[in-house]
This record gives sequence, C-alpha cells and structure tokens, in this order.
Amino acid sequence: MCGIYGCVFSAPTEDCIGIARRMAAVRTWLAHRGPDDDGAECEPTGCGIIALGHTRLAIIDLSSSGKQPMRSADGRYTIVFNGEIYNFEQLRDELRGFGHRFISNSDTEVLLACWAQWGESCLRRLIGMFAFAILDRKEERLSLVRDAFGIKPLYYCETPDQIAFASEPMALLKYRGLAPVISHQRAYEYLVAGVQDDGDTTFIDGVRRVLAAHLVRVNLGRAASGDGRIVRARWWYPSIEQGCDLPAPQAAERLRELFLESVGFHLRSDVPVCIALSGGIDSSSIACAARLIAPNAELHTVSFVASESAISEESWIDAVNRHLGATSHKVRIAPADLDRDFRRFIDAQGEPVGSPSVYAQWRVFEEVRAAGFKVALEGQGGDELLGGYVGYPGQYMRSCVERADFGTLLRFARNFPKRIQVAGRGRGGRSSVSCCPTSPIELVVS
Repeated sequence: MCGIYGCVFSAPTEDCIGIARRMAAVRTWLAHRGPDDDGAECEPTGCGIIALGHTRLAIIDLSSSGKQPMRSADGRYTIVFNGEIYNFEQLRDELRGFGHRFISNSDTEVLLACWAQWGESCLRRLIGMFAFAILDRKEERLSLVRDAFGIKPLYYCETPDQIAFASEPMALLKYRGLAPVISHQRAYEYLVAGVQDDGDTTFIDGVRRVLAAHLVRVNLGRAASGDGRIVRARWWYPSIEQGCDLPAPQAAERLRELFLESVGFHLRSDVPVCIALSGGIDSSSIACAARLIAPNAELHTVSFVASESAISEESWIDAVNRHLGATSHKVRIAPADLDRDFRRFIDAQGEPVGSPSVYAQWRVFEEVRAAGFKVALEGQGGDELLGGYVGYPGQYMRSCVERADFGTLLRFARNFPKRIQVAGRGRGGRSSVSCCPTSPIELVVS
C-alpha cells in the first residue's frame, strides 16, 4: 500500500520550490501508506510544471533500487506506482528478449519497461493490482491508470490551471489547502439508496476517482487546452460469455490449477506474508493453498472473532489453523472500541462505508501490522466463486430473460432452493469443511 501523488500546472504560475512546499503536506498525509521511503520530483514541461511524489511500502526489492519516482534508462518516462505486478518475473524475461536491461528486482522497473515497450496495450498483460501515474516526455502526456477491478485507489481534481492526483481524496485537499465540501447529490444517493461507489464522482465536491479499468490521459503540450486537455478511456471490459466447455471434473481440476497459480503469484514477496482467515470457504482455501505451495513455511493467520456465539466462526478458524499448523492471531471487538477508533477509521476509509463489518476488517489489518506483517492474503469476494453465500440470483435470472434463455432460467429456478439450503447449513454450524491434506483446495461440504 504505497501512496502516489502529483500535480500538473498548465501555466508556469508557481516555481518548483512553491509546489514542493505544498506537496510536503500531501506527503505527510500519505506517510501512513508508505513508511519505508519517499521521494518527489518537479520539472518544467512544454507549457508549465509537473510534480510527482511517492511514499513507499517496500514489498518487492527492499533496496534503494526500488525508490520512486523511477525514471526509465533513456529518460523518456517517469512513474509513481502503488500496487504489485504479480507476473513481473515472466514479463521481465519476455522484455529481456526485446533488449531491455534491468538493474533491480523491482516490479516497478518491469512495469516501466512494459509501458516503454507496448504503451497502453501492456495493461492487458499485467496480473496484479495497481494505480500509477506515468509521464511520457516525448508525447508530453501524463497517464493516470487504475487496475481492472479498482483494487487500488486513485483520485484527481482539476481547475482551469492545474490537475492534481493522489491515492486518497483528502490528500488532494491538503495540497490545495482547502476544507472538504460535501457533494449533496452523492450524500443523497448514499443516505436514500445506499449507493457508495457509483461513477467517478465522490462524496467530496470537485474530487473525482479514476474508474476501475480506466485511464485518464492528461495532455501537457502547448496546444492542449479545454476539452483536449483530459481524455478518459476504458482499457478493459469484462466478458460475460462462457469461456469453458470442459466437463465438470476437468473444469474443477482446471479451477484448482488456476487457484493454486493465483495464490502462488500472491505469495511472491520479499517480506513475510500472513493470511486473513475468516473460517469461510474462500480464506480457508487460500490458507490451505499457501500451505500446499510452501509446506515448510511458518504460517500465521489473523482473524476477527465475533463475540456472539450464534454467528461466531471461531470453531472453523481453529479447525483450519490446527490442520495447517498455523499460528493464530485473533481480534475481538467491544462496542467501546468503535467509539474510540471512529475518527481514525473514517480517516483511513476516506468516504462513508456500507456496513460496520468494514470496521472489523480494519481492525484485522491493524492486528496484521501489530504482528509484524506488511502483506496479508484474504478471500474478499471469493465466496461467490467457491460456492459460499447465496450469490446474485435476481441478476442472473434477469440476464437469462434478456438472452431469452428460458431453459437455463427454468433449471436455475428449480435447483436454486437446494443451494439456499446448503448455504444456510454452512453458516448455521451444521456442515463441515474438510481440507484434505493431499488436496487442500478440494473442499467438501457435508
């Protein structure tokens, strides 16, 4: 979790010293995102000044070779990057075939070389989570890019003479020296309909987010002005077409292969990694996969444990930890804790949340840090893939109607009650999850 920030002046209204003074406030605000190092650059462009800054949480290549902002060998590109490119080793090998040379073991340097080699089309080659800004001096363009699922945040604001961006919305206000002004439209949508992350506007008036799977091109040339200064584009669309026609046993084995490959990618780190374990199918699968991939590694898990026994998943957490021989760290929350932490929690989130469960998750990651870890793998969003919860039956049935696929609709409607029954038993404590020692991803609900 690094912090990135910067600004572009379309007219030389300030010198670099004045900009650096204002950027220092942003760096201070974002320091919690990157306590290991920081850096900043400021330089003239074709029609103004650009400044780029970074606060680093060192995960890959802990040496100073991973310091940012990072400039390409030919001086054309400079990047500030938050995230991780999990397939950077494979990409590095491919780029060496094109003549690229590397001086670090950093995924940032690989990402920089990917952009130099393939431009925006490199984004589809990346396996990872990322938000980055990259300056192209030849094309006089700054590109703000966000990953396909919007895992890493990126915000920006624009005025007639400048554009600023940062990893957190409040950092932009610190840079501009302004107090936040609420967007009444977003506040209304949140309070009435529970809408949070819909579109590129935010709860703070004038602050926008780079949407998931989008990039924002900021043209820096002298001719760039008005509507031509900023261009927003989408670089990836998800496909809803069925992409597999394998029989069920082969499809299950292929899913297992992909799952293990994904966990293996996510375990790539130059610092220790722990598992955020809820006791559910998703995080338990990840923990078992991590043990299969690294059978002799020291394994730590961090879990939130609900105080009410009726909804507590502690028994499942304990069962997985015993099976894996993992060291368990548990978080228990009292009502007074939220009152104590509320201000810090809101500052960390940046915007309103949809459920108090987010606070429990925040406390889990506080415990991750307290236990000495910088990286935690978790199963957020994986339940629907691996058979947990009820899913989204209304949306699926609607899609069947829109495709006029009434046979699938009828089969789904006939079988869906059985799924509800199984899901209900899974949360009620009458079913068990068996993690087979020879095949940890094979989950059996009985």
